[in-house]
Amino acid sequence: MRPVRLGLSSAVGDARGMNLRIDVSDADIAFARRLWDQAVRDGAEPERVERLLSDYVQLISAQAQQIADDFRRTRANGAGGA
Repeated sequence: MRPVRLGLSSAVGDARGMNLRIDVSDADIAFARRLWDQAVRDGAEPERVERLLSDYVQLISAQAQQIADDFRRTRANGAGGA
């Protein structure tokens, strides 16, 4: 089976590459889940299924972190309520 590369929505960072941020979209997560589901349905090797599941979970975690960072940044800038 040919390796598939996820097309993450965007990467943002300063000129020196510090504070690099990769924005993970809902579409990225859905695509990773489809890859994992397909591997399970196709009876792919256990290592591949585990790797795809790990990728899927990491994307979910990265998006959760990005949401938390955005929330904290919004609160720190004074926009976000009482």
